[in-house]
Amino acid sequence: MSSQGINIRRRGTGEDEDAGSYGSYGSYGSRGITGISFGTPKLGVSPQHGASPSKEPAPHTKEESGIPPGMAPTSSEEAPFLQSVSLDSDNKDKPPQEVRPLVDARSVKERSLLRGYLVGQISNACSFGVWWVLFSPFVISLFNSTGVGASRVCYSGALFFLSPLSGALAERGNIKAFLCITTGIRGALYAIVLPVLWVTLQFYWTVDALFYALFLITMILDGVFVSLGNVVSTDCGGLDLLTSQHGISIDDHDRNYFNTYHQGFFDGSMIVLTPLIALAAKLISDRFDEKYQSAFLLASLAVSLGLFALISVVSYLANIPNRFLNTLPSDKQPAGQSVGAKMKDALDSVYGGLKIFLVNPRIRWRLVFLAFETSLEDAMVVLMIAEFGVRILGNNHFTNGNLWAACIVSFGKIGAVVGAVLMHKLWKPSSTASYGVLFLCCLVSGVSTLLIPLAAHLHEDLGQELLGTLLVFAASLIFFFFATIPKIGFATLLQSISADEEASGRIFGFAATFVTAVDALLIMGLSQVFEHAALDIALWVTALGFCAVGLVEGLLGPYLMELGGIRVFCMGKMDV
Repeated sequence: MSSQGINIRRRGTGEDEDAGSYGSYGSYGSRGITGISFGTPKLGVSPQHGASPSKEPAPHTKEESGIPPGMAPTSSEEAPFLQSVSLDSDNKDKPPQEVRPLVDARSVKERSLLRGYLVGQISNACSFGVWWVLFSPFVISLFNSTGVGASRVCYSGALFFLSPLSGALAERGNIKAFLCITTGIRGALYAIVLPVLWVTLQFYWTVDALFYALFLITMILDGVFVSLGNVVSTDCGGLDLLTSQHGISIDDHDRNYFNTYHQGFFDGSMIVLTPLIALAAKLISDRFDEKYQSAFLLASLAVSLGLFALISVVSYLANIPNRFLNTLPSDKQPAGQSVGAKMKDALDSVYGGLKIFLVNPRIRWRLVFLAFETSLEDAMVVLMIAEFGVRILGNNHFTNGNLWAACIVSFGKIGAVVGAVLMHKLWKPSSTASYGVLFLCCLVSGVSTLLIPLAAHLHEDLGQELLGTLLVFAASLIFFFFATIPKIGFATLLQSISADEEASGRIFGFAATFVTAVDALLIMGLSQVFEHAALDIALWVTALGFCAVGLVEGLLGPYLMELGGIRVFCMGKMDV
């Protein structure tokens, strides 16, 4: 998950100028659908960069920065989350601005604040990357496949209910306190609470039912604090909120600078850190009895997530001043509006988005396809790859399986990064033909999952262990490469039509809850298949389900989304 809400920068605002200098792509990370950017940023300094904190900052409304009111993310790769889609600028004739590093152009206090926030966010991104990959093998070692689905429902349920409300709370509070509290408590849940529960209820006393119940409650609390923390994350508008409170002016170059580092370390943690952490857990656990494998998987999560949280909190405390402007600019927060009123506005926004979803087929199918693409990627990581790694390559030796799963995801994410770079360099969103490529990629990514049960058959039934191992790695690479491309495109499509309908806030507010719900239900359903069916059958059923979605998208997608001038659904008058 990432996984993690939805963050799509609006097209047509002045904030997207010079966007062609960098690329963006979406990923479901552990938090859900996250707004992320990739590529080499073109760092620019706006005329306001040298402004003193005492001067009135240039207004940056939520509409301008692409953060609808009350929204928070849900990945990866996502997750999760889902992207800051940057389209070609309409202001190509504007004279170029001076290019120089963001931080060096500011005062000492501003440099300290921005660097402290950046370091904390980088550490936080690494934490979510590690969590997304390594959490499922740990849960499988404790509760089998059904625990994966149950824990995801609890986690995503908290995101579902709180994401529309989190923004209302964050905008009226101290952003530094929000950052420290949400990051610190989440780190404590994994570094202290879960280990204590395991030691007391699994090691000294075996009280499985109570441990399972308290574990799920912990997952709900995790979702609560992730939802609150997402609002102040750099990929979902946290940079705007923080700088507004401290009187610092920023522009889109600054946002991209932070997003690029955030996403780069998120992907890097899955490619580099997760295999290393899994390897360390395996090497240490091999020195002890096999009954302690779950304990070492938990220890690897506890140490890594606790350390990342500690780095983030220390960076925030040491660099972000305690004193800040008492109120946000009037265009970001109307004077006198209570938290309750802002929560009501957020819920009204979600309801308005639901009405648009029901009456507008173009938006409906764009969002449905986007939800399936992100949810299938999440299911690939937390179920198919995790189960294959633990049950087949690891032969039910959990620390070995955890290492195999981490390596498979790491290899696949290389394909995702390559796909994102090619998408940025080669894809032209203005071309109707270019959208057709998205549906072809959906078809290929769906069909590629058939290689996984085939790899299991080769490995288990035909004795071709090396060939089966190579095939599952190839399947991961192909899947992530082709799944990344349409996810970017569908986000662009959703952004485009939302801007045309002039209802982006309502659409994006509903999109966050809708994608989170689809993901939770899909993971829960597939986890039951893995729990009650033989592993080879579960892999075939899941792969065929992926193929079915790919076929629908590849064959009917252009018609359903009314591309190529073909209209299938009658557009009714919108009541929004």
